[in-house]
Amino acid sequence: MSKLIKLIKSPGVFFRDALVNKYPVKLSDGENYISAAGSKKQGKNQKNISDALRSLDCDDINVTFPVDIVFTWVDADDPSFIEQFNQYANADAQKSVLSDAARFKSLDELKYALRSIFDYAPWVNKIYIVTNGQKPCWLNDGHPKIRIVPHAEILDEQYLPTFNSHVIESAIHKIEGLSEHYIYFNDDMMLLRKVGPEYFFLNSGLGIMFTSKVRLPRSQINGIYDTATEWGAKNARKLIFSKFGIYTDKMFAHTFYPQIKSVADYCERSWPDEFHRCRQNRFRHSTDLLCTGFLFPHVAQIKGSAIFSKTRLFYFNIRKRTALKYYKMLEDKKGNDSIPFSLCPNDRAADDSRDFEDYSVHLQTALQKYYDTPSPVELLDNRI
Repeated sequence: MSKLIKLIKSPGVFFRDALVNKYPVKLSDGENYISAAGSKKQGKNQKNISDALRSLDCDDINVTFPVDIVFTWVDADDPSFIEQFNQYANADAQKSVLSDAARFKSLDELKYALRSIFDYAPWVNKIYIVTNGQKPCWLNDGHPKIRIVPHAEILDEQYLPTFNSHVIESAIHKIEGLSEHYIYFNDDMMLLRKVGPEYFFLNSGLGIMFTSKVRLPRSQINGIYDTATEWGAKNARKLIFSKFGIYTDKMFAHTFYPQIKSVADYCERSWPDEFHRCRQNRFRHSTDLLCTGFLFPHVAQIKGSAIFSKTRLFYFNIRKRTALKYYKMLEDKKGNDSIPFSLCPNDRAADDSRDFEDYSVHLQTALQKYYDTPSPVELLDNRI
C-alpha cells in the first residue's frame, strides 16, 4: 500500500516501518551486519557475509548420510536421436520453440559439469546420468561412481520415447539404488567453488531449497504468453493448493536442486492421474508438471522435510554476446570468495545466435580454461 494509505489505515504499522528504516536494528556477523529493513550493510573494506552461513549456524555438524547427484543428458547430434525426434515432432506438430533442438544440443557441458563435481564436491556418493540410451564418447561408464540410467528404467514403455524434460524429471526418483538425499543437475549446471553436503542438506536430513527472486504469475495458464516452465509450475501450484490449502508464487533458482526421494514418492502417490497426464506429453505441453523445480521442493517444505534459502549463481544465454562478460568474470573471479556457487551457461533457442555464430567456441574455451583438470570418469584418450 502507499505511505498515505498505510498512514490512514494502519498508523501503527506506518510509524513502525518509518522508525525501522531510520534506525535499523543491526544483526551482527563479525564486522558485517544485515539491517532489519532487509538491506545489507558492511564495514569498510570488509567482505560480504558468506553465503555458506545462510543464517544457519550448523556448518560444524557434518552430514553423514550418502548424497547422490543426478544429471539428465541427451546428444542431439546422434543420428538415431534426430530420426526419432523428427518422427514424433512432425506427428505432434511441435516444430516450435517447445521442441527447439537447441534445448537438446550437447556442447560437452556435461564433461565440465562432472569436472566441477570432482573438483569441488568429491564427497558425492554416486552420480547417475539419465539418458535416452546414449552415452558421451568421452565417458568411462565403468567408473564405480558413475552409472548411465536409460529412460526405460524410470518411465513405463507407454511414455517412451519422450523429449520432454518435465516428464523425465518427474521420474528420476525411480532410479534403482538412488539415495534418499540427492541433488538434481541439468547437464549445463556446474559448481564454481568447494561446497560440502551441508550446503544442500542439514545433518537432520532436511533439504535446503534455493529460492529465486522470480515470482510465478498469479494467473491461469496462458498457452500463448506463459513459458513451458510456467505451465508446469502453475499446474503444480494448483495441486498444492487443492491438497494443502497453500497458494504459492515462489520459484526456485535455476541451479542445483536438492531433492528428497520419499517426498517425490509421496507426490506421485498423491497425484497419480496428474503424473500420468504429464508423462503422456512427448514434448512440453500445458498439462506438464514442474516437479524438481517447484512441486517437490514446495511439498518438502510444507511437510517439514525442507527449508528455503538463497544461493548465488551465474546464469546467462550462451547465444548472446553478453555471455562474453560472464566468461571474463569467470576468469577474474576463479578462486576468489566473491565467485558464485554455481554456473548455468544456458542454451535457450537456435535463433538467439544470429549475431553470435561462434558462441560455442567461446563457451568451450571458457569452460576448458576454468575446468582444466580432466575428471577420473573421462577416458584417457579423450582427455584434453
